[in-house]
Amino acid sequence: RLSWISLDIETEGLDGRLYSIAAAAPDQARVFVLGDQPVACAGAKVSHHGDERALLDAFFDWLQLTDPDLILGWNLVNFDLDFLEKRCRRLGRGFDFGRGGEHATILTSAQNDGPSVARLPGRVALDGIELLRAAFWSFESFELEHVAQVLLGRGKHIDTRVESKVD
Repeated sequence: RLSWISLDIETEGLDGRLYSIAAAAPDQARVFVLGDQPVACAGAKVSHHGDERALLDAFFDWLQLTDPDLILGWNLVNFDLDFLEKRCRRLGRGFDFGRGGEHATILTSAQNDGPSVARLPGRVALDGIELLRAAFWSFESFELEHVAQVLLGRGKHIDTRVESKVD
């Protein structure tokens, strides 16, 4: 059986600060947050970190323990993983998505609008946008809200009344 996590990050723009990394596996959900402000995340364990390096260190420690075969996400390769690789490089720490200490990297397209490739030794990155395009789906916009409305007839729902488990 393949194991998996779904991954999403929140940032301040393309080159700004990393605010959080959220990851969900079949049996657990984790949110790694910059700062100490309370965050409501239904059913997720939330951990707070004083700086981006500490946030990344905690996330990569968790990733190595969880050890998923597949990493899933929306715009995963061209945004989330690309952003994380650049941030790791800027902070002088490894981009520790590979297994067994192998170096992971994002290979960017020679064309500005071409897709990037995630080289994550021992793992596979599956990007929802690229998978839909490969299956010849076309939408006015590939924003998650728009695609969810078209395919599912509903969009994202966030319930801010829930409390999170905080450590």
